[in-house]
Amino acid sequence: MIVDITDPLVGGPAYLLFTEEFYRIVAGRLSPRGTMVTQAECGSFNDLDGHLSIVKTLQRVFTSVVGYAEFIPYFADSWAFAVAAMDVDPRSLSAGEVDRRLAERGIGDLRYYSGDTHRALVHRPKYFHQRLADWQRIITDSDPFYVVRR
Repeated sequence: MIVDITDPLVGGPAYLLFTEEFYRIVAGRLSPRGTMVTQAECGSFNDLDGHLSIVKTLQRVFTSVVGYAEFIPYFADSWAFAVAAMDVDPRSLSAGEVDRRLAERGIGDLRYYSGDTHRALVHRPKYFHQRLADWQRIITDSDPFYVVRR
């Protein structure tokens, strides 16, 4: 399932789609081997609060959660995403396995994504893991997370 929604702005339509309650609904709709991916705020070193909160919230629902980020030239910033599942851990896939699956599905000649790219995306730097280990914020319907635009 791909959850590609707007930022959780105050008064916006999407802020309740970043909560533990929403992720429980998503998990209930997935097959046992199903996977969900969502846009998960900013991935910049100095602006990780939203991303860390989303990852921590997903960890309350799913057994495998991987936060990742990539620089998006159009927005001149690092965008973060999270993939969550009950059974599949994307970190366990080798570059060769990813390339094999892409070729098997007839999409092995992509311009960006490859097995090597996959491995780089799902293995975050040390500072990310240190910050995530200490992070406590869980997003709920009664305590939502909002992005404040400056």
